[in-house]
Amino acid sequence: MWVLEPHGAFSWPQAIYTSASCVSQSGLAVVDWSKQSTSTYVISFCLIILGSSSLLHMVPVVLRQNSFRMQAQMSAWQRHNKAMSDDGITVTNFRRFMSDPGVPELYVHHHNHDGHSESAQRWHMPHQASAEEEAKDKAKKKKGCTSRALERSHRLEYKALAKVLKIMAGYWLGTHLLGVLILFCFFRCKGPLQEKFQEEGLRPFPHALYLTVSSFQNNGLVLTPSSVMDYVDSPLLLSTVGMLILLGNTGLPIMVRWIATIWRRWMPPQPENKRVLDFLLEHPRRCFTHMFPAVHTLWLLLVVIALNVLGTIVTLVQDWHSPAFNHLHAGGKMGNALFQTVSTRTAGMNSINIAQLSQGTTFFMAVMMYFSTTPTVVTMRLSADAHELDITGRVEGVEEAVITAENSLKGQARRYLTQDATYLLVICFLICCLEKESFARAAKHPSPDSDGIYTDFGFFKVLFEILSAYGTCGLSLGYENQTFSFSGVWSDASQMLLVATMILGRLRGLPDSIDASVRMAMPTSDDQEEACDFVRF
Repeated sequence: MWVLEPHGAFSWPQAIYTSASCVSQSGLAVVDWSKQSTSTYVISFCLIILGSSSLLHMVPVVLRQNSFRMQAQMSAWQRHNKAMSDDGITVTNFRRFMSDPGVPELYVHHHNHDGHSESAQRWHMPHQASAEEEAKDKAKKKKGCTSRALERSHRLEYKALAKVLKIMAGYWLGTHLLGVLILFCFFRCKGPLQEKFQEEGLRPFPHALYLTVSSFQNNGLVLTPSSVMDYVDSPLLLSTVGMLILLGNTGLPIMVRWIATIWRRWMPPQPENKRVLDFLLEHPRRCFTHMFPAVHTLWLLLVVIALNVLGTIVTLVQDWHSPAFNHLHAGGKMGNALFQTVSTRTAGMNSINIAQLSQGTTFFMAVMMYFSTTPTVVTMRLSADAHELDITGRVEGVEEAVITAENSLKGQARRYLTQDATYLLVICFLICCLEKESFARAAKHPSPDSDGIYTDFGFFKVLFEILSAYGTCGLSLGYENQTFSFSGVWSDASQMLLVATMILGRLRGLPDSIDASVRMAMPTSDDQEEACDFVRF
């Protein structure tokens, strides 16, 4: 961004800030985002995709699949090692046979009677399969070698990981395609709103694609200068964007389990696939960090609904006659209040001018941004079954040193909400010190373009911005009549502190201990020496 943006529009700190905002999904902008070049939009689009929570959740699944393959190779090698040594064959090295990850490629040395090596040749380890399996192998060649090499107790788990990847890939692509289709059709229609977009130089497809990706990833950056305030009278657009926000974050675990359940019920009668899906539904936390048991999924659904309803009621009660809602009828007020509540917790898009809302409402919004994805993360940590063992033989999702009481609902919520409190206090203090002159100047010379109750440069606006960055939300009370975030007028040092806040907020959802759904089964201390004798990575 720093190099490619024409005429040096980005300073070095602004480029760092914007990149961090895209990757962390915070969505705050220190420049007028609607006036950037195409190269900046392309770079930000790629960063938003690479920082996608839903895609990053799939990485442990892929790594665990690879771990299972390596364990299958080790297990198969150990089964053949003794037989080969009895025949005077010593294995000196092996590597993965690329055309079939389930079968190692071995290099063996034949020894004469004096113990000296005579020759070396490549040898492919055979599979020990039944007649039925051999018949299937002829039809499907090498498909499923890894699953057959695994022990029966781990075979279903290995295949369940593949099901998770299929569900997530289909869900991710399908939701994006549907969102782009709806928004593209709307932007192609004729009307005042579409004409306004054309005057601003927005083409239907890029606009629809960028808005869909930003909404689903809960980023909040859009190509229009006023976020989604242009859609304030468009229920279809607000509903589409609001659903994308939910489906990409707090609704993700709910939808993944729902898809797996539907797949299980409507699948053709294939016993093996049904057993795999049954395993996935019965042991979701062994396969995916963001898939929960039925009871916990229901609990998450109820909490998400309750928080959104509560936020909508607070907004309507506090600001029914607010200037932000003056031009809207009753239905429009309720729809925009609901959308603003849904967007506040994670996405940071605003369909109304939040600087015109009362302090009670904005304080409640700040609290919701601090909560952010609390229900999902607490459910993730809580749903680790303390009575079930993972593939390593340890208690699933809980390390031995973790106290049982801390894994309760109350304990997990307390840990999640207080884990970075000290850092946030220090960051807030430093920003207030660095912006001392701005506070004094705003108090002595208030701007005529000030938003009134929030002034140009006040402590509450600073606190709101910090909580927005920490919650990776992206809402801002703004500065005068500028289209960028309030932090756009901060000093470079203050902006870098806010970058640190974004990173803290992005990482706070990580498990406290090694989660069962990301833990790899490695050799124990007793097996390390033996494993190193035949494994060369």
